[in-house]
Amino acid sequence: MASIIKRGPYQYQAVIRRKGYPTQIKTFETEREATDWASVIESEMVRGVFIPRAALEKMTFGQALIKYSQEVTPKKRGNVNEINRINVLLKHPLALRSLASLSTKDFCAYRDERARTVCASTIQKDLALISHLLNIARKEWELPIQNFIKDVSKPKVDDSRSRRLMPEEEVYIMKACEASKAEAMPTITKLALETAMRRSEILKLQWMNVDLVRRTVLLPKTKNGSSRKVPLSSRAIAALAAWPKSIDGRVFHQYSNMDSFQHPWNRVMKRAKKAYLDDCLENKIDPSPTFLVDFRFHDLRHEATSRLAEKLPNILELASVTGHKSIQILRRYYHPHAEETALKLG
Repeated sequence: MASIIKRGPYQYQAVIRRKGYPTQIKTFETEREATDWASVIESEMVRGVFIPRAALEKMTFGQALIKYSQEVTPKKRGNVNEINRINVLLKHPLALRSLASLSTKDFCAYRDERARTVCASTIQKDLALISHLLNIARKEWELPIQNFIKDVSKPKVDDSRSRRLMPEEEVYIMKACEASKAEAMPTITKLALETAMRRSEILKLQWMNVDLVRRTVLLPKTKNGSSRKVPLSSRAIAALAAWPKSIDGRVFHQYSNMDSFQHPWNRVMKRAKKAYLDDCLENKIDPSPTFLVDFRFHDLRHEATSRLAEKLPNILELASVTGHKSIQILRRYYHPHAEETALKLG
């Protein structure tokens, strides 16, 4: 039976001594709070599910996030994006809560709250980060905490896209790229369309890995962790050959991260759409409601993969170029025009 000791006008100390368990002591402002806490702890001891909470009560969720960002995040390839994700979590009220006070219910509420402002894939990435943090806290920091995320239902993600680039859209985008103050934009866009390389792969290109004689580009480390050589078309070679070399060895030294590229790309798309609408107005043509709508830079990879598939019918050969480890994933990037498929049928 717990002992409740009055230590002052607003101090009640609950003391629990039970064989086989370390003595548990905690102070509260009211006797009722002390009694309730003692009842919960004793019940857990009786049922054999008691976990000492002292270490969990000393660390907040925010402190755990900071510790994780310092010890674990720097070792990851996507550390910049993860730091941004952690910074968002640090602004949430959950960051002020002690680890001992957290429960599955809290993260279910967090999921539902985020669902009102962000997409399902963002929520899944948030929960994956928290899940890994809790696992690290238990295994490496030796904190007696469970992984609450295991019991949180994850939102279903449907990120498949079938957006193809129409020839007329490509003309407007390339004109906008040429008019952009970001001089590298035309070269980067051409490479994306000719090679199906990811944005990160293009922006991290090093001249020492570009071989214009053998018509290849070496990517030492890709998203899936392996290296691959990408063949270059004549158009890709011409684009790279015309691009000046930098002192630091990077092909596109102008862009230090993904965000620094995203802003000029957004301006290119706005300029392309405006040029299209101006032409429609001048020629008294009703503009198409879908023209240059919902087109992302990553869609260039979809477009390039579909174009390469027409030249490389061997699916294994195609996968070696695009870097897809799974044929199932590769299928998500291959979207042939139905009209072109019909012509092949004869």
